Amino acid sequence: GPVLGSSPSGAVHAVAWAMARPAALAAHSTALENATNITSAVAAAHSTARPVQNFVVGDRSGAIAWTLIGVLPDRGSGTGEFAEDWSLPGAPWRGFLPPHRRPVVINPASGRIWTANQRILGSPAYLALGDGGWDLGARAARIRDDLLRLTNATPADMLAVQLDDAIPMLAPWHARMVSTVESMAASAGSMAPGWSNVLARLRAWDGRASSDSLALPAVARFRRHALNLLHEPVAWAVGQPAHNPGSDDVHVYFHYQFRPGPQAERVAEKLLRDRPAHLLNPRHATYDALLAEAARRALLVSSNGMPAALRPWGELNRTAIRHPLSAAMPSWISRWLDVEPEPQPGFHYGLPRVAGPDFGASQRFGIEPGRESDAYLHTPAG
Repeated sequence: GPVLGSSPSGAVHAVAWAMARPAALAAHSTALENATNITSAVAAAHSTARPVQNFVVGDRSGAIAWTLIGVLPDRGSGTGEFAEDWSLPGAPWRGFLPPHRRPVVINPASGRIWTANQRILGSPAYLALGDGGWDLGARAARIRDDLLRLTNATPADMLAVQLDDAIPMLAPWHARMVSTVESMAASAGSMAPGWSNVLARLRAWDGRASSDSLALPAVARFRRHALNLLHEPVAWAVGQPAHNPGSDDVHVYFHYQFRPGPQAERVAEKLLRDRPAHLLNPRHATYDALLAEAARRALLVSSNGMPAALRPWGELNRTAIRHPLSAAMPSWISRWLDVEPEPQPGFHYGLPRVAGPDFGASQRFGIEPGRESDAYLHTPAG
């Protein structure tokens, strides 16, 4: 594959990709068109040459299955998480993973299969496939719960699942922020009315990513700043240990270098539950002080101690659908080419209705064989 560069020791690093192997290009790509049930469909998915994706299938008998469609390498003992020296015995790939070693789920007891880029299985065999950067399971969990509430689903039911804008993963952060702001409001003195107004709006949040929500932007910022502050000491330790953790240049370096990954949520939960003193950010005397700083940043507290007015989520989450040529055109022409920005519900992660200004679900689709008139197709959906 392409060479990425060299390590300090002089070793050259290159990417290995199953789809770049000549044998992958010779794999069958039309077998799926002739599949008649989940057994033949799964077999076809395992012989199809394409980059790997989740594959969910059902047949007329009501059987359902999940597997991975596309070409998978037989990695041996490696997981692909770190670079390996292929000159060592047993390190290189041993061809493609045979079908009997590929993960498959058929007719689970729940009668439901759901995928949202989360880890589907936890077995060692599945982990050996490699870590492609699994998403946090919050979105998948909400989809699961929505599906389990259905019995005889219709396309309208499925659309309701796809448009679900409840975001339970922010509920713990909402509770932490309300508690933190309550303490800040209690000590606000002459600024108390401004804080009380913000606190009332935070308390009134219904947990949904609706376009008129005033609390969601503040809660989301609170979470982001808290994650940054909680992980700051780790960034210092592995990034630039020679810098002074209290200096401003480290703060800038940290925010440039660190991006909370999907699994940072679980680390933060454990830190805030157990509150280990040796892992506390040295900028703050206590974890409560750290959360108070996150709240001040989230509420855009001014130098005089007043929080900024809360803005509706829809003002920040407007669609940004532009014609490919509009960026090169004068603004008076671009407005004739681009879709008018509109406030939209949804959030960037953690809920079925993923929707940001320039990011979202690629499509929404639902069809019931025999009742095609009730079908729907949304594209682009975000």
